[in-house]
Amino acid sequence: MKYGITNGTSSTSFTPGRTCSNAEILTMVYRAFEWMPVLGNNPLTDVKQSDYYHEAAQWAAEYDIVSGVTNGTGATTFSPNDTCTRGQIVTFLYRVMG
Repeated sequence: MKYGITNGTSSTSFTPGRTCSNAEILTMVYRAFEWMPVLGNNPLTDVKQSDYYHEAAQWAAEYDIVSGVTNGTGATTFSPNDTCTRGQIVTFLYRVMG
């Protein structure tokens, strides 16, 4: 909380055993590496500008930290509410670090 990477689940709790979504984990990774600027447009069709994780998802798409799934219509999705696995977290961090 000191560095603003996470705010906890409330003003008084953190809930360390709770499962996190793709959006939550990606937001934490983005906050940790925010020095990489967001430059382009959001290619992820399931991420709206009003979503709290919009900038993090856009950043992750720009830097190939996430590679969305392209469906038959050509739309690219991120599935922000899906549970984020340990493997995905490691992949996000690996891609950020190059």
